[in-house]
Amino acid sequence: MATPPVIDGAFARWLAERAGQALLGVRAELGHDDPAALKAAGDKVAHDLLRTELARWRPADAVLSEEDDGSRRAWVAADDTAADDTVGDRTEGMAPPARLSAERVWIIDPLDGTREFSEEGRSDWAVHVALWSRQGSASHQLVAGAVALPAQHRVLGTDQPPAYPPMTVGPAGAGGAAPVRLAASRSRPPAFLTGLAEDVGAVLVPMGSAGAKIAAVISGEADAYVHAGGSTSGIRPLRWLWRRPPACTLPESTDLR
Repeated sequence: MATPPVIDGAFARWLAERAGQALLGVRAELGHDDPAALKAAGDKVAHDLLRTELARWRPADAVLSEEDDGSRRAWVAADDTAADDTVGDRTEGMAPPARLSAERVWIIDPLDGTREFSEEGRSDWAVHVALWSRQGSASHQLVAGAVALPAQHRVLGTDQPPAYPPMTVGPAGAGGAAPVRLAASRSRPPAFLTGLAEDVGAVLVPMGSAGAKIAAVISGEADAYVHAGGSTSGIRPLRWLWRRPPACTLPESTDLR
């Protein structure tokens, strides 16, 4: 096996791409007759691959994965528990995870958009990889990241920041400008979204993975990604830890907010 890139940004891309190729293999092998089995197999294969490669090539770094048993237990138990902005949680009765004192933490979502992964013909699922570092120009900083969109045959990463296309949109009917396109969740769109779209004359573009939505904005397929995530009341903050950081390294690397 070839040695992976040393630079963290390129390594994140390498990881995401390898996991994505493995997921395409799982999809091809199992087919779509049993969606539940396909989801479970995809989650496991991508998680195991990322964990194995990180243990081999970045043994001193901590890892937070959506598929880790500890992360899942913390998520279930900590609906109302305050969490560190990016890397951890402290749930009563649980030992503090090692990542809370780590200098570097890889944050991974091995398969974001499992529903779309299990549906034949859909390409809006992704692999998320990001690196958080305690060192740098700002403390608690995301320093590298990549989002692989395997079924779209592309990987976006901070090592090669994608150029953001110019916006030439506006309210429907305003001088012939096209309406704003809002990327939003297929399965759990925010309650306010329909009203917002009507108010600004926008059209909704339902998608699965958070990474796919952000990639759509960066590539110009959508103009904004509207969500009610993060630490908003009623949203489990721990769940957002492995979705926001990896995907958000991309717009930050293009100076897009």
